[in-house]
Parts: sequence; structure tokens; C-alpha cells
Amino acid sequence: MIGKIGRFFSVKYRGLLYLLVALFLFRPHEASLAAVTIWQSFNALILVWTVYRATKNTKLRTLITSLATPIVILTWMYFFLELHWMFILVACLAAALMSLCAGIFIHDIAIKTRVDFECFRGLVCSYFLLGFVFAYISLISEYFSPGTFLINNAITPVFPSARYLSYMLYYNFSILLLLGANDVVPGTAWGQTIMVINGMAGQFYIATLVARIVSAYSLFTDVRALPQKEASKIIHK
Repeated sequence: MIGKIGRFFSVKYRGLLYLLVALFLFRPHEASLAAVTIWQSFNALILVWTVYRATKNTKLRTLITSLATPIVILTWMYFFLELHWMFILVACLAAALMSLCAGIFIHDIAIKTRVDFECFRGLVCSYFLLGFVFAYISLISEYFSPGTFLINNAITPVFPSARYLSYMLYYNFSILLLLGANDVVPGTAWGQTIMVINGMAGQFYIATLVARIVSAYSLFTDVRALPQKEASKIIHK
């Protein structure tokens, strides 16, 4: 059983994709503070684990670890002390961590010559991280400027954090996918700006990376028709 689980997670992005989907589906809404703490800690740890598999760059690994470590520590400190500034600091660090991880994964996908299912998994993982980043940015904006977003046409307090974070995840993924969310709307000019940038980022992401994957697939298809020596030279350029 343990061996099967190990083989399942041995593929670089497969385990992360399922875990990110699970994190979104089981995001804390009316959950206890303990559930939020475990959810946030787990989120940071799986990103570190995946980055260590995605890159051998020591500096990047160190940077990711230096962001993830205070996230886990501050998350558990918030569980015991319940100081709001700690959770906001965690949100800032989490947004930075996920942005950096998404950049690492996108770079890893972009330099691949051969397109396979792992490329598509990495593509979807980065897309999920983009939604998480905008959710944290929205939460931070609401904390410093109440009314940035209105939930059911009313200003909703950021704390308790579980409920508000859940709303922001739902809202930002809806905007990212151009679905829209009628019960959550921007209440200020800054909120509108976040919404527009989110939608533009989602569309730009799809247009750019899907085009890259299609071009790489076309190249790989053409290369297969060449003699083995020439094909090997092109692939390893």
C-alpha cells in the first residue's frame, strides 16, 4: 500500500495537482481555527515538496524554504495567540510563496521540448496557484481597506478568517475562469482593479502557455519524422 502511494506521488506534478484540488474542495468555511491551521500548514509544505522535485536550483530551494518556514510557524502561533496581524502576515507570505512556485512551474513547463501529460498537470497546477494568489491578495486588501469586496451587498469582516478566505477563493477562481460570482462584487476602485487583473491574468495565462504547448507538440511531431541523429540534436538544444 505504501509502495503504491509512493509511486503515485513519484511523478512530479501528479501528486500536487490532486492535493491542490483537495485543498480547494475542502477549503475551510465554517471550520474551526484548528482546521484552518492544518489546512494552511499543509498548503505550504506540499509546495516546498513539489518545488524540490521541480528544480535543482539551490538558491530557489532556499528561498522557497525561507518563505514556507515562517508561514508554518506563524500559522501555529496564530492558532494559540489569535493575533490578526499574524494571519495577515501569513497571507502576504503565502501569496509570495505561491507566486514564486507558479513561476518555477511555468518555467519548468516552458523549457520542455516534449509535451506529455506531466506538462498539462503542471499547467493546471500553476493555474490553481494563480487563483490562490489572487484570493490572498483580495483578503489582504479587504483587511486594510474594508469594503474592497462586498459579500451579499454588505461589508463582511475578514475575521473569522476561515469564512472570508473561503469566499475569496470561490470568488477569484470564478473570475479566473470568467464564470463570475453574483454574491461577491468589488466595492471600490481597487477591488475592481484586482478583478480585472485577475481576469486578464487568467486569459493571458491560457493563451500564452497553451500556445507554447501546441508549438512544442508540433515541433516534437515534426522531429519524429527526421533521422535519429538530427532529431536528437534538436531535442537537446
